[in-house]
Amino acid sequence: MKRQRWVLALVVLGFGGCQPLLYLKIRNNTNAEVEICNMQLRSNACVPAKPHTQARVLLLADYPAPSWVLRISSGTASKTYDFDHIHFWKLRSSRACVDDCDVPLQLEPDGFIYWVDARANPSAAAPVQPDGFPVRPGA
Repeated sequence: MKRQRWVLALVVLGFGGCQPLLYLKIRNNTNAEVEICNMQLRSNACVPAKPHTQARVLLLADYPAPSWVLRISSGTASKTYDFDHIHFWKLRSSRACVDDCDVPLQLEPDGFIYWVDARANPSAAAPVQPDGFPVRPGA
């Protein structure tokens, strides 16, 4: 009986493992530097993104929320984006993530956020958008 418990513990710890972390990899396709903030985190929630560069935003939450909300600020202007019921795991760039996974997104000058196919050229036209995209800023 004792041996069975040890085997079960090894199986749970060894094979169960932790699920990879999920990041939004957001390309800032604007001419302004922006700050992107995960509104579900209390600390280390914001990352800067210079014009035409990428930033990675970790999708972790300090408290449960019905959807993911990001705030993107540039200077004194600030916009909020509600990713209402978007299934980010289905949009990740690799279906077999090892340590972490990226969901490739792109912020456009019109203020919309588009999903981009990780295999496509970032300067190419946006691919057919999945449900919920493009995401428009809230009021």
